[in-house]
Amino acid sequence: MNQFSFDYKHGYLITTLFTECKNFLPFLMKQFKNNHGKILMMKVKNFQQINNDYDLIINCSWLGAKKLISNKLLKPVRGQILRINAPFIKHAILTDKYYIITNSEIIIFGGSKPHDNWNTSVDIFDREFILDGCKTLFHGIAMENLIKEEWVGLRPFRETPRVQKEIFKFNGKNYLIIHNYGHGGSGVTIFRGCAKQVFDMVKEYFEEIRK
Repeated sequence: MNQFSFDYKHGYLITTLFTECKNFLPFLMKQFKNNHGKILMMKVKNFQQINNDYDLIINCSWLGAKKLISNKLLKPVRGQILRINAPFIKHAILTDKYYIITNSEIIIFGGSKPHDNWNTSVDIFDREFILDGCKTLFHGIAMENLIKEEWVGLRPFRETPRVQKEIFKFNGKNYLIIHNYGHGGSGVTIFRGCAKQVFDMVKEYFEEIRK
């Protein structure tokens, strides 16, 4: 543990499972299509736009829920990462300010978490903050020349992720909307549990209408 900065006096060492989204998400999409799922590309401005075509809607509209249903509790949490070619890094490290995540082919450096920031462009100040912070964990090893790619994303954050059903009435017809959004940076961590809740709600709904 001599590699770490003296700024850290305590820490935890754990062995856990890690999922690389660039591989996992295409795998899930393939499963979806293999089970006869279909993808339709369209811009949805409101639920009335599609209510005549479907009896049930599951709303996983990411940050789009902020406008779609005027949810003021939903905010973007900006994340900027660097993809580093540093095979000598063998372990993931997470601190209170930044993190290093090992992937199968590349290393991820990250650390920016400004709330309510919609900027999706790479910020040079965030880049320096991330590099300087992560380098302290490796005795100042120069990483600048090892950068392969920079990327910015927005996490759809809500204090409590919304997994909830709601009955809407349009044109004299009642139908169900199940909301499932606001997971912030924990989407891959908690998605399976949230999906199970949604599945149970869907199952209960169809059991009710068949009675």
